Amino acid sequence: MQDFKETLSAMAGLFDRTAEGRFTLVSACWKKVAGEMLTDRAMPTQLSKGLLEVAVADKIWQRNLIAHSSELLFKLNSTLGGRYVKTIQFTIMPAAFVDRADKPTQAERKAVMPIEDLPESFLNAAGSIKSTTLRERFLAVAAASGSGTKET
Repeated sequence: MQDFKETLSAMAGLFDRTAEGRFTLVSACWKKVAGEMLTDRAMPTQLSKGLLEVAVADKIWQRNLIAHSSELLFKLNSTLGGRYVKTIQFTIMPAAFVDRADKPTQAERKAVMPIEDLPESFLNAAGSIKSTTLRERFLAVAAASGSGTKET
């Protein structure tokens, strides 16, 4: 994180000259402080006069993120050196996530064990899932969590 902050500080002078540059800077910082799981479910869409608008897919994510908004704002401003963001607004924008619906999340893409090495119970459970997309996601998340070893 320290390397990221140093790089961010060095680049801030170049990026903060325009509104687009400031938004790019804040978006990059958002990805770092929000973490992998959250960046697949909440994405900055606009920065204007200290208000960072973040798109979320539904009301559940909106409620959860509002509950954690002060923590996210603190982390964001700590990383940015207190610049740019005064408030975060979470706006429900399901259309922003339509193209992501069938794509695996970052966590799912980082499988730590081959799917074929999952325990047979996981493979059997996956076999009962009718939706191909949901079945693939289930297996990817199981593999990413390192859920045991293959049963013999």
